[in-house]
Amino acid sequence: MTAPERLPCKTVECTRTILPSTAVETGGYCQPCIQEQRRKAHQEYVLANRKDVDPFAGLVDPVDIILAFHEPRPHNELIRYLPLQRPLASVYRDLSSSGVERLIDHVIATADSEHESRGEHLLIELAAYTTANLDRALLALIRQGEYYPGMAFCRAGDAVRDSLLTATETLNRHALHALAWVDHPSARERFAHWQKHPPDYLASLHVPTSSYAQIGGWQFESDGCARRLYLQTCRALIPATRGAASDSHACRIGITTGQPCPQCGRPLTDLMILDRNDQRLTSIPWPKRQLHVRTCLACTCYGSVFFSHSDGGHPAWLGEAIPQPPSQDGDWSPLPAGSLVLDVAERGVLHGASDILPDPLSQIGGLPAWVQDTGYLSCPTCAKAMTFIGQISVADVHQHGDGMYYALVCSACQVTGTAYQQT
Repeated sequence: MTAPERLPCKTVECTRTILPSTAVETGGYCQPCIQEQRRKAHQEYVLANRKDVDPFAGLVDPVDIILAFHEPRPHNELIRYLPLQRPLASVYRDLSSSGVERLIDHVIATADSEHESRGEHLLIELAAYTTANLDRALLALIRQGEYYPGMAFCRAGDAVRDSLLTATETLNRHALHALAWVDHPSARERFAHWQKHPPDYLASLHVPTSSYAQIGGWQFESDGCARRLYLQTCRALIPATRGAASDSHACRIGITTGQPCPQCGRPLTDLMILDRNDQRLTSIPWPKRQLHVRTCLACTCYGSVFFSHSDGGHPAWLGEAIPQPPSQDGDWSPLPAGSLVLDVAERGVLHGASDILPDPLSQIGGLPAWVQDTGYLSCPTCAKAMTFIGQISVADVHQHGDGMYYALVCSACQVTGTAYQQT
């Protein structure tokens, strides 16, 4: 008995064949083509019937807008939710003191509930976008034994600081994390004390307690003096189309050089070129007018990349080979040159300090948004922690991009370093 002759699928470009019995049932189309027809029909239906819904329509009160921003949106392919038509930071600037208190009430009410993460987001935004006193919310968290998010403790008052200092007398990693964010002499004095007199539980920690200070952007030297690892000014790097009024020569990103990477052979790139003659960039600690932060965009994703600028010539590759550098096969997306420019307006140093903040994270100055663990680089020449000067979020230059490039300097040794983190 011979098998029945198979028939070609009726889709012209399809090369599949089907049994005659199947053809009767499917109208002469193979199953993959039928599924594709259904997919296209469904897509056309969705496009024809999808409606735009503005979750912020009719909202005037900044508190209502902020809460609506964080309201979960149930997935419905027939609904396209319109985004907030202004930066969230500008909404926070419109908050009154009573509005801040209402948001703090919301944080306290949602603590230890299914909406706890919403309260954490609100605390981070209140810390980044306002100068409000958050002690009432922080004390409520501490009473529950919670010390997250640490960034919210940056302006902690006396009662909160005392509670943190008490909690850190015994092993409490979360309290240590929160105390590192406190920008107050009493917190720095405690870390300086630990520098000389480590607590008994030091052996239980993966890093020395003094190293926790880097979480808040501090380095404690051997003499106990504290040094900031970030600039106290901050400006966003915004799309060039939005920054027409900005001088594009003050900060240039993604400039490909003709110099090959000594490890993978790809062209080296100036992650950023900064002109310190521009009044917006004078706070950058560097002895020369121009600062070239050179790197290999591929290799720095596998390890830190350092360049020396001390000989007065071109930046020179510095440091040991990166373990398992990327192969020379495959493409590596460059950073589009000129796609970002330095914003005219200054913003708060915490505006780009957390990767969950909704505003663009690319910036010069301020505190870094470490996607993973705190990652200040150590200078390969003097071994001291390097100063963070800027970051570029790949999402700001590539649609659906992921990861963050970080630029750091050691001005004393004239060394630049780059690092990369992603989720």
